[in-house]
Amino acid sequence: MRITVTRTGGYAGTERVADVDTARLDPARARAIEQMARDAAGDAGRTEEVIGADLMRYEIIIQDNGSSRRLSWTDDGNPQGGPVKRLIEEVGLNS
Repeated sequence: MRITVTRTGGYAGTERVADVDTARLDPARARAIEQMARDAAGDAGRTEEVIGADLMRYEIIIQDNGSSRRLSWTDDGNPQGGPVKRLIEEVGLNS
């Protein structure tokens, strides 16, 4: 599974935050990240889109077995954040 995260907003404009290929990780770590990606994809669209001029917006592309899924998420500062935020934080540590 390949996971790419791009962030827009703020002073930096657009920035690639992560590009992780789980085939290059140790198996336990890969399974954990792949499960996070499935959780994030399952949660996508369940939350209301947050609007704000200064908020960071993330686009996550999950490629797996020839299929591709695109998720969008806006960081509103909620410390809980949900599955998408956890995925972004986790793959950001691995890129």
